[in-house]
Amino acid sequence: MSDESMDMKLWSSQRIRMAYEAEELRSKSFGMEVLRTVSAVYQKSSEFIYRHARGEERVPDMARVYDVRCKIRSLVQNVKYLEGKLTATHADDKRRTLEEDITGRILLACWQGIRSEIEQIVEKVIRMIVNDKRVERQEREERSKYVQQDGRVLETAIVEAPDYDQSHLRRILADAEAGISKYDLLMASRLAERSGQLGGLIALVSGVLCIICTAVSKCDMRST
Repeated sequence: MSDESMDMKLWSSQRIRMAYEAEELRSKSFGMEVLRTVSAVYQKSSEFIYRHARGEERVPDMARVYDVRCKIRSLVQNVKYLEGKLTATHADDKRRTLEEDITGRILLACWQGIRSEIEQIVEKVIRMIVNDKRVERQEREERSKYVQQDGRVLETAIVEAPDYDQSHLRRILADAEAGISKYDLLMASRLAERSGQLGGLIALVSGVLCIICTAVSKCDMRST
């Protein structure tokens, strides 16, 4: 990479600065998720190199925006449904799980909107870097490699992240994104517990019936 087109000292110093800022960001709300999203976009920079057709980049962006809006709308509807169920529920344990499910879906709706904006902005910047028509193709490919290295720097910050106080909210968000419902898990455990109790009762009744049948058989034998 030529020094005229790329100031390598500046690039290196910016990378060091980025590593420090990543360490600070990971302790903030959605910080880990932001780092993970930006890192993923950086590391696929080579996919953006050859997109020069006018309007070509807007089609996938609009399709993605529409998909995100549909997901957020579905989450909002689900939150309204869960809030109705929460209003009609009085047991404390059930209310706690419903409240956690609602919190998770609200966080997920917010994060999906934020992530969509981040991806679009970061991708736009990367396309400007790797599609600079003032330089040759080899130069653009070199730039892409450096951007990918920056992505790995952010990925390192994610891997080395300590367990901050926001781990509970992150777990709630992760559960919501995975479609895990604490209320459904509670109901399933209750059902399994009742099934186990019913199975024990059936076994007890079966044992009593066997004893009764044995006693009746002995009486019949004596009477004969």
